[in-house]
Amino acid sequence: MSLEQKVQIIQAAASGLHGVRDLTKKLRWRTSSIVSLSRELQEERLIDFHIDRKPNRGRPKRSIVCTPLGLDFLEAHGKQAGKLDNAYLMKRARQAEVLTILQAIQSS
Repeated sequence: MSLEQKVQIIQAAASGLHGVRDLTKKLRWRTSSIVSLSRELQEERLIDFHIDRKPNRGRPKRSIVCTPLGLDFLEAHGKQAGKLDNAYLMKRARQAEVLTILQAIQSS
């Protein structure tokens, strides 16, 4: 999948809780594209799935939420505005995650 498609999914996840069906309507993509891309982004730890448990019967809704690493990815993408490739942006986002973890360890 392209970098721009990844950015669109992460931006939608960062704007609030959305399920796959919501993203299908918002982005006007096929459901299979959103599902496969969201799984890929979850493996990269840029998004995560949140299960909304409701008192109603039926299957709980799985909402897509943006992780702190995903927010860093969006920030890096916004600063570079398409000048860099996906591998570099992932490297920068992981570096930001490591720095956050180190700061948390030092403060405790």
